[in-house]
Amino acid sequence: MGFSTNSGGVPLTLTWLPTDGPKKNFPKLNPFPSKELQEKLDCNKIHWVKAMQVDSVGLLWAADFGSKICPAKLWIFDLKNNDSIVLVYDFPKEILSHDYHQKSLIDMVVDERMNDTFAYISDHYYGTLIVFSLRTRISRKTNIVMNENFDSIAISSGTGMKFLLFSSRGESGVYALPVFTLRDGKAESVIPFHVGNKASGSFNIIMDSKNILYFDALNKTLIRTWNATMPFKEEYYYLGELDESEPKFCLDHNDHLWLLTRNTVNRSSFRLVRMNFISLKVIETATAGYFSFKIFLKFPDNPLQNLTLKTKQCATEESNCLQATFNRIESYLRETPAYYSGVAMKNRSSSVKLNAPSISSLFLKIDPRHRSNIAPTTNGKSAAMMLPARNSNKNRCNSLVIHELS
Repeated sequence: MGFSTNSGGVPLTLTWLPTDGPKKNFPKLNPFPSKELQEKLDCNKIHWVKAMQVDSVGLLWAADFGSKICPAKLWIFDLKNNDSIVLVYDFPKEILSHDYHQKSLIDMVVDERMNDTFAYISDHYYGTLIVFSLRTRISRKTNIVMNENFDSIAISSGTGMKFLLFSSRGESGVYALPVFTLRDGKAESVIPFHVGNKASGSFNIIMDSKNILYFDALNKTLIRTWNATMPFKEEYYYLGELDESEPKFCLDHNDHLWLLTRNTVNRSSFRLVRMNFISLKVIETATAGYFSFKIFLKFPDNPLQNLTLKTKQCATEESNCLQATFNRIESYLRETPAYYSGVAMKNRSSSVKLNAPSISSLFLKIDPRHRSNIAPTTNGKSAAMMLPARNSNKNRCNSLVIHELS
């Protein structure tokens, strides 16, 4: 986890904590790779990590903003070799300003190719994309021409043509560029094409291995998704509780989404959860003003919790019959190790007119949190933890990566 240290009061910018082992309400953050490497008056040390990524071979890439006297750096650590330092790269001033107030590193993605690995880093201040090649140890920059300087970036998956997606906090648009146009660094400026419009701007975007784009909503603890293999259409994924704010999220190598939020009342507390959503299948039959249905709930981490619910026939006008089924689902979920975060019903578009919402469009989502804020997931690993902070106003989390060593 990367924390802001620019205002003082927070001694560490790069930390880690285990996701398994003994469960604690307030687990201790550990310095990564050591406390000695984070001394603030030495330009050879880590100062302010703004973005991180872990690649498929276990290398941790960390973009270090630097300080008022130290230039920005790119650090690469080998997580599978005692967290050893693979590379420390100082960005030249012609690529990234050495003036503390004229740079703004926001996000980073890693592009693994057959003969090289590239890092793409966003500099919001100038609206430029910094491209770094691990093979040549050279960085270049390209101006990304948009209505507003971009903040967050995401990269598509797969073996075909890859795309880099751009998003800003002040504009709802999502834009994209083929990655191959950026690797050689020949273009000084490029204009990405428009993909679609979100409901609002976003601080964070990230894409999983199935090309599902996850993004937040400005000033809300709300996560939506878009399946990038389909025309642009937002889908709700997670709606936070009233005491949550400033969401940060990432994906591990199993495409599990990890969400870090800040408590709105006790701002020195953070909550980290691994989202665990169930799949739902409904079979409905309708005849002459009556219908009945079966609901299949499938828990990906624990098939023993799978459930089939079968209801009696319900009259199309009888909303209490539907509500009774929802109550049965709610009762079951409250007895499982995972708490549900809500049940949403949508009206069904059908030739059969129902005054009550149709069960065929029932949407369930599972949030693996107990009200005590500490709970095991179904595989026994710690799923939710409160993180202590050393200063209530100066410890905003900048970035988050989850990496589970095999």
